[in-house]
Formats: sequence, structure tokens, C-alpha cells
Amino acid sequence: MVYAEPAWGSDIRGRIDPDTPFAVGPEVEGEGCEESRWAAVELGGYVCLKHAEASDESPVTIPVLAEGAIVPFIYAKPRQDRKGNLDAEIPRYRSYRQLRQGRPTSDGLVANRQYAFVERIWRPSVGHVFVDEEGRAVPGRNLKLQKPSDLFGRDMVEEPASEGLAAAWSVSIPALLRDVPSYRKRSREVGSIDYHERLELDPTPISGSGVLWYRIPGAGLDGADAYAEAKQLRFWDPGPELDDIADDELWLDVDIRQQTLGVRRGQDTLFVTLVSSGTGKHPTPRGIFRIRNKLALGKMENKPDDPDSYYVEAVPWVQYFFRRIAFHATYWHRGLGRRRSHGCINLAPRDAAYVFSLTSPEVPKGWTSAHEYAEAPGTVVRVRRGDDELVDYRRELPGDDDEEIEEEEDSDESDDAGDEGDEFDDLDD
Repeated sequence: MVYAEPAWGSDIRGRIDPDTPFAVGPEVEGEGCEESRWAAVELGGYVCLKHAEASDESPVTIPVLAEGAIVPFIYAKPRQDRKGNLDAEIPRYRSYRQLRQGRPTSDGLVANRQYAFVERIWRPSVGHVFVDEEGRAVPGRNLKLQKPSDLFGRDMVEEPASEGLAAAWSVSIPALLRDVPSYRKRSREVGSIDYHERLELDPTPISGSGVLWYRIPGAGLDGADAYAEAKQLRFWDPGPELDDIADDELWLDVDIRQQTLGVRRGQDTLFVTLVSSGTGKHPTPRGIFRIRNKLALGKMENKPDDPDSYYVEAVPWVQYFFRRIAFHATYWHRGLGRRRSHGCINLAPRDAAYVFSLTSPEVPKGWTSAHEYAEAPGTVVRVRRGDDELVDYRRELPGDDDEEIEEEEDSDESDDAGDEGDEFDDLDD
């Protein structure tokens, strides 16, 4: 652990995991740390060197990504039915060698759990075998690989929206276009927009056939305007100004009505993307917050009193801003732009990594987590529903359970809000 003072029990500044190189400064006097010395590290923190040793390796940013990868692990879950019953037992061996030798298994995988692996091996005799960080091996025949979304948001500096239009995305499979905002006989289908395709639209809603529509300039036949149902689209709405933000201050702005996130500086929007916030059963809290602590990788599981059983390994790029609620990457669904979570704000992996790299507290190389402190407060976060009034939580203390947050967090693997239909069932995995 990294402490604010060279003394056990002082405030925590962050965490460094075993076998991970990190940078140290001068050694200093302190309290505790018997048989060793304290050393200064980044973020004005201190570590006891009792369980550390010198290393020639340079610290690296965690999590480490393989070339071309968007997530740090191979993720998979046991195949099961909708009631959570496994299709078949899935044995786990202490090592790949013991699997090949037909030795007894150490245990087995369980339902409602996402697993992280570091290697996939193919052998004709056993098929695919997945190996985790501890070297344990699992036959892959009854595992279902997760396929994270490749979505990445829009740089509003390099690609600003046209005058009078808003940056938008399709969240339907696909979003169907009509030549007029109506389902009456005089309207025609004139095309479609692929799932998560970027576009621009007129944000003024139009009523027709009992539903709302948005006009999409130039998307129709021969460059004519076209129209899509509002529920099939999401767009960036900057909402009201946040008055006490400095012109050069970077902050995060989430609109849960549109399921969008904006990275902003002052009142300008730099980057926008889709998110998935909490469902009606598990709503995302609204208000103005600060990022309390950031975690490069962490597991997430249900609370003991939660009837929905789940456990999600190695969730990357986690940023807590209110008690157990955080921004984080999701690799177990691709339904961005739809409400899906247990209260957290899900992002596609590429978006999560990018936003994580911009916000404070900065996580130094080699560190797994970092906490805000008085001299380095966390990035401001606003979570709103359109233009509603919000409570300012920035000066409230985190809660007594914050030390548990890093290891016990909702997996956000809930069902969708219910207004999308069966066409989104295949986006769960």
C-alpha cells in the first residue's frame, strides 16, 4: 500500500501489486516498517520497502495490453441456460501439464461468473485450453468467449457536429429510415443505419404516428432527408452550463436520458461516446461528484444480500465517484446506448481506457490504484437526466465501505430496461 505519510495507518494514496516494478525516490525516516525503511514515491506517497527489492525492469502502465488488443485478458464464461444452469460441468486443472496427463481436477468453474485468461492453447487431442494468471488450465469446449464492443467515441475537436445538428449513434439493429416521420401508407422505408454507426441529426423531435422521430439530413434517397424513430437513436446534448467549472478544467458529463458521456473542458465538449447506465431496478445516482479513486483492474461481485449471483474477473479501467458506483469497461455486453447496469456507468473498452487516461487522480506506472487527496482532487463528474437540477456531492466524504470498493463491485450484468425487445438478446455476451 502507498500511504500519505511514512507511517502505518495514515491515509491511503494507492496500491502496488506484487511482482510489479514501480519507481521510488529517497528513503526517509518514519514509523513502523521494522527492519527496513520508508521510501518516497509518486503522488506524494510513501511505501515500506520491507517486502520490496531492487529491479532493473522499468514500470509500465497497468493494465498491459497485447499489441492490437482492446482488453488485457481473454474473457469467457461457462455456457448456461437463462436460469443459470450449466450446460455441462467444466473442470479446472492446476496446470496445463496436469490436464494433458489426465490428473485429477482441482475444482470446476461455476455459473454466473466471468473468467479472465492469459493464454489460449490448441491441441488436437483436447481442443482449446484456456490458462489463467495462476497457470490453471480449463478445457474450452463448454466456455463461451466474450467479444467486447469495438466502439470508440467521437473527437468533437477534430470532427465537430455541423451547425444546428448533434453528434449521434444508432442503437438499434438496424435503425430503419423513412422518407417522412410517419408509419402511414404514404411513408416509405428508404434505408437503414447500422448498429452503433455514427451520424448527425436535428435534435428537435417530430411527432408522427404516435411516436417521436428525428430528422437525419442527407440520409435518404438521392441525398434527401430521412427520419428514424427517436428510440432507435442517441445523441449528445450538452445540457445546462456547470457554472463553477474553470475554463481550463477537464470534467465528465453523463446524460442518462441519452445514454451518452462527454469529456469536457470548461463549457466545451472534447469527446463524446455512448454508455450504459443503471436500469430502473438499479438506477445510477444523479448529482455532481468527484472521482474518488481509480483502479486499473479489479473483480466485481454481488453483495451478500443480492439475489442475483455474479462474479466478474479483471474488470479494467474502473473509476469510482460515489460509494460503489463507478465508470468502467464492460466486456460482457455490447449494448452501449441502452440501460443495462446495476448502477455503474459501462463504457466500451477503448472508451474506458481513453477516459481513464485523461482523468485524475492519475495512476502512476506500476500502480494498480490511486486515490484523490486534498492537494490533488479527482475529476468532477456530473450525472444528469437532461436538464434536471442536481445535488452537489463533491464535498461529501466517501462512506465507511470505500476500502471495500476496490474488490467488491456490482458487475452490471443486469437485463436491459425493457423497451428494446428480443433483438438485443444476442448483445449480452
